[in-house]
Amino acid sequence: MEISTRVSNAINNVYTAYIRVYIACDVLPLSVAVTVHKFMPRVSPQRALVAFACSAVSLAGLAGCGAGEPGTTPVPSEQAAATASRVRVAPVGGIESLAQLSFPAVTRSAQRGALTFQVPGNLAFRLEIGDNFAPGDTLSRLDNPSLQPAAAAARQQLAQARSQREQAARDLARVRQLREGGAATQEELERVESSLMTLQAAEASAQAQANQARRLLAETRIKAPFAGTIAQVFVEPGEYVQPGKPVLSAAGGVALELEIALPEALALQRQVGERLTVLLPFLGRSVDGRVVEVARAAPDAGRLFPLVVALQQADALTLRAGMTAEVQVPLPTTAERAVPLRAVVDPGSGEPRVFRLDGDKVRAVRVEVGDIIGERVVVVGDLAPGDMVVVSGVAKLIDGETVTVLP
Repeated sequence: MEISTRVSNAINNVYTAYIRVYIACDVLPLSVAVTVHKFMPRVSPQRALVAFACSAVSLAGLAGCGAGEPGTTPVPSEQAAATASRVRVAPVGGIESLAQLSFPAVTRSAQRGALTFQVPGNLAFRLEIGDNFAPGDTLSRLDNPSLQPAAAAARQQLAQARSQREQAARDLARVRQLREGGAATQEELERVESSLMTLQAAEASAQAQANQARRLLAETRIKAPFAGTIAQVFVEPGEYVQPGKPVLSAAGGVALELEIALPEALALQRQVGERLTVLLPFLGRSVDGRVVEVARAAPDAGRLFPLVVALQQADALTLRAGMTAEVQVPLPTTAERAVPLRAVVDPGSGEPRVFRLDGDKVRAVRVEVGDIIGERVVVVGDLAPGDMVVVSGVAKLIDGETVTVLP
């Protein structure tokens, strides 16, 4: 019993010494050490031995808590390096992107036209929507009862004028023979020549009137200028049609195009042959387009400039006129200052910031966050291209903190 008590007291003394070492190394809080010290006298010899073993193991890890070898003093620079936060940095740089501006459009046939009559009349016939036609086919016809008789009268007047002119030419030839033989006077010859010239003019006038009557009669029919399909109709058979009023719309071939209107700043940057992307939102796909026309003048001052984009032949075969589309027009932009996304602290708060490297310290810099482009973000603040900002280990940094930059 006496031996156990002695062992317990000895272990208690050693354990008390270990607690003092913990306190000196700033490992064990003073309040906890006091509590343990009070509790130790009531610990059995067996538990005291276990505590002693654990303390010995722990103390082995604290052998160098005083800065290494006995009798040495820590070097201030080495101590600061040991406590400095370790970070990685990246440069502030410029970044160039292509912002896309979308302009709505509708696909249309590259070869198209609204067809009209040049003479009035009642619509007697027309093709229906979707009907196909070949060049020269009759697409529509008018009924105008006055044009046929007028054309017939003009042909008769032309025939009469031609007959009179031919008779005058024969008379002139005969008078010239008589004049050579001395049987006709010079005055008679001149009179016949004058009469022939008058009849020639009359024939020319009759010819023009006949041509006009024939053209007006031909205008009662609309002939197809190209092969295609009827896209729209505007007048029903039996309706009265005024000259110049559209009767139907025709679309030819398979080539498709789109027309958009651009402000002058964008219109000046476009060139014929430029490639543009055309989105088809309802089909969920995009196709390539090529600029074929760029307006050199707006319709009026302050108006937009038309631009025509042709679709590739292979894409046009799978599309139709009248589909909704969006033409993507690139707008080059350059951001002078952009940083990695990881460099921005609290981007969703009212005070986003980055930490700029200043020697061996970091400085907090307030920034305004702009567009995100890939893995970088455009920022506005007291930064210059080439400045280094912290991208790793940034979460617990404070302004003015000393850091160690990792490679």
